[in-house]
Amino acid sequence: MNALKKVKEWLKVGNRSLWVATAAMIVIGTIAICLVTPYVATTIGFSENSLILIYKYIPYLVLGVLMLIGCSRASKKFMLVFSYILCSIGCLFILMTMISPDIVAGTTRYVYLFGTINVDPFMLTLPAYIVLMSHWLSTEHHQNKKIWIWLCCSLLTLFIVMAAFNAPYMSMVVTYVMVFFMMSWVSRKNMPMVFYTSIVLGLGMLVMFGYSVATIPHMYTRLASMMYGTSYAVQSAHNAIHSSGLFGSTPESLHALTYLPDMANSFMFASIICKMGIVPGFLIFALYTWTSCLIQERIQAASLFNKLFAVGVLIVFVLGYFGNMSTSLGGIQYDSYLPFMSYACTNLLLYCIMFGFLLSNPEKK
Repeated sequence: MNALKKVKEWLKVGNRSLWVATAAMIVIGTIAICLVTPYVATTIGFSENSLILIYKYIPYLVLGVLMLIGCSRASKKFMLVFSYILCSIGCLFILMTMISPDIVAGTTRYVYLFGTINVDPFMLTLPAYIVLMSHWLSTEHHQNKKIWIWLCCSLLTLFIVMAAFNAPYMSMVVTYVMVFFMMSWVSRKNMPMVFYTSIVLGLGMLVMFGYSVATIPHMYTRLASMMYGTSYAVQSAHNAIHSSGLFGSTPESLHALTYLPDMANSFMFASIICKMGIVPGFLIFALYTWTSCLIQERIQAASLFNKLFAVGVLIVFVLGYFGNMSTSLGGIQYDSYLPFMSYACTNLLLYCIMFGFLLSNPEKK
């Protein structure tokens, strides 16, 4: 009991709890990817070298950890300069997907660089978007400058959301709209015009989505699949989870895993249960819940800038793990990645940057 008490006291000091939670997610995610990706490699025809996807993941993992440590030591000035550069690059990539579809892999969600690197520009832009929105909405401005801030916030959000809607990349549409609305709601006393714009944007996206569902057959089919989980992928996830043991894998769960599509991304939580068991899956859910509570604590005791940034990170984080778990368990279905644990390299870098900035105390540096 004394040892447990000392551990609790140690975790309460500074950012130690959030550091431990972040490190745990990275370690567990690396183990999960090492367990799952050999099945992916075999499925796509790399049976002779089933570790090829792990080898490709390692450079991103190393880069992500370095960015996490570097960003955790960043000042606010560095955060802003880095975010302006990253946002410019991300918006350029998004624009490329809109005007040059020949460089896009599959759909207009991704961009290929140098023929080998696959980048999701919407995810790449998220950390910079949250930092810049936090800065713009938290700074006191004269009335004339508030109009320019309102225009910048609104036009940047509208550009990204419309590009994501046309992709179609509905999970990113929901993510950006919710981040925009919640951050503007928190800062509504300082920037009321931005808050009203977020309401209009949310309603506009809802109307456009309703119109698309009513007029485009495949949109209606997709909505039905999201709500009722009738697709082949969902049924495969159900079979995989139902055949899993409490601890570790079973012959039945491994067999079911081979039929699970997108096993290392949208259905990563189901894949983890197949390989590790139901109890480890529950512990992973507990880890994500604990991390969410730690982020929420930062919202309650922070300056307006830090509060807004924590709000944005919390929304992205919760939507990520809730969507992946819901999709795997047969709830609401939408494309999402398990934070730090899915085989999505841009997603890994996204969370490393966000959590690095979250672990820093930029306004005191």
